[in-house]
Amino acid sequence: MWPRVAHSPSFGLLRHELRHAMFASSPASAVVDVPSSWRRDKTFGQSSCQTEPLSFGDKACLTVQLSNIQTDPEPQPARRQLNPSEIDYPALVSFLARAEPAVSTQLLQNVKSTAFHGYTVKWEDEVDSISCPFTLQHAHRPDADMSCTDLAWNMTGSVVATSYGHIDHSGWCAHKGMICAWNIALRDINPDIASFAAETSSCLMSIAFHPETPSLVAGGTFNGEIIVWTTAADQQDPVVASSKPSDLAHQEPICRVAWIASDRRGKYDLVSVGNDGKILFWDLANDLVSPKAVTQILYANIPRSLKPTTATTLKFDVPVGATSVAFSKLSPHDFFLGTEAGHVFKCTSQHAAQIAPKQREQGSKAPSPIQFAYASHVGPVQTIAHSPFHRNLFLTCGTDGNVRLYNQLQPKPLLTWEPSSQALCSVDWSPSRPPVFACTTIEGNILIYDLSASRTAPSVILNVNDDGRTAGRTNASPGSTLQSLQESASRTGSKAALSSSTNPNRPASGVWRLSTQLSIGGGGGGSSGEASETGSLTGDARIIETLGNAA
Repeated sequence: MWPRVAHSPSFGLLRHELRHAMFASSPASAVVDVPSSWRRDKTFGQSSCQTEPLSFGDKACLTVQLSNIQTDPEPQPARRQLNPSEIDYPALVSFLARAEPAVSTQLLQNVKSTAFHGYTVKWEDEVDSISCPFTLQHAHRPDADMSCTDLAWNMTGSVVATSYGHIDHSGWCAHKGMICAWNIALRDINPDIASFAAETSSCLMSIAFHPETPSLVAGGTFNGEIIVWTTAADQQDPVVASSKPSDLAHQEPICRVAWIASDRRGKYDLVSVGNDGKILFWDLANDLVSPKAVTQILYANIPRSLKPTTATTLKFDVPVGATSVAFSKLSPHDFFLGTEAGHVFKCTSQHAAQIAPKQREQGSKAPSPIQFAYASHVGPVQTIAHSPFHRNLFLTCGTDGNVRLYNQLQPKPLLTWEPSSQALCSVDWSPSRPPVFACTTIEGNILIYDLSASRTAPSVILNVNDDGRTAGRTNASPGSTLQSLQESASRTGSKAALSSSTNPNRPASGVWRLSTQLSIGGGGGGSSGEASETGSLTGDARIIETLGNAA
């Protein structure tokens, strides 16, 4: 039995009110509020914080506005068509019968005459000194620290192009590159503004003009891309074609591009050489979608006599980086290749593996193009230049400070020059005189050799200052490094050599006008190696033939 519990009057009243509220038919008159023992009351407050003051500024950008203007052409004078019925054929036949004997007699006399043998037309006055009429520098470069990496002349010798980029990469390239071209034949040329300019997604390392189309120029970038531009002013998009990244394309920087004669008559193929050891052959007809043939130099392809005795840990499938290439104009399938290790090879494109149009991956290893090996440089080969006058002769220069003249039939060089104790940058033959060539040094000197005058000492030494002018035989200014050299012969017979300076304060290109003696020679020297009146070779041709036929 439960015990009784005594309740207070207040508790009874509360129970009565609750029962009445629960069971009454009308709402209760009193509301009972029981506070929570665990829920906390929310409190609110106001506060403020200070932000940085807003800054405003005005920026401007250049816009291009296109407009179409119609002009009325000048009326052309009407040309009267000759009616065959109006021709007096008997009178025409009578005139030809009277004039033909006299004309034929005079032509035969001219053929037998020796009055003009050895005569050379002088389109310009003779020049005794060397001058630098143009110093080219594009002011609107995307990067002020760009350097001139390469240069090229077009086939007419009136347009020169320069490629811009960086030469001190420590990894993959994150810079932009540029190609600029100037037409030095214009009277109102602006050396600070290029007549043609185009940017690239990475540094542009090499350029080359088409041998027959003056407005077509190709370039290779640090990221392995091939681009072909047109410098024609009427084209809104200057890019003609560009390669796409793939397993078949270059995986490392492109060091040289060149145009060679194609198997198809009248056509040319594009060749690119990269630090991955690949030599790729491109056909512009397929818009550079993929190369049409490939060869590659691997460590296993190096002759055993040229391999270092200490390099026993190198794998045989390691590619050998190429640095320079030169194609023979007289034998388009043969070319000479220089490598980062200083090797010099004679190669052929006939061993290249063909690539199917829809092929996207390289199946087996690419074949080796090496046919013959020459004595190596101590250090990378910077430039190889094949003689335009003799199929057996070619020049090389390297970082060991040596310039070498090779006969492709002999493994050792015929002649060796050491113009500098430091690295050489480039070398090139004269396009008008067979025994003349020039090289550039890292100190900022241009040395021009004339083998008809001396086989040991340079005939001219030019020094380039920061302003691109000559400074006699004084020392070069700090940072005035000459990176590249190209020589061109204009249609008038004069020749200009161009060197590019990689001075960070002024990356400019200078166009040099050489003297008449260096351009076309004098005395008994012929400009192109033709035979003299008695049938014997001229002085220049005799020198180059002697060196080229030495075996």
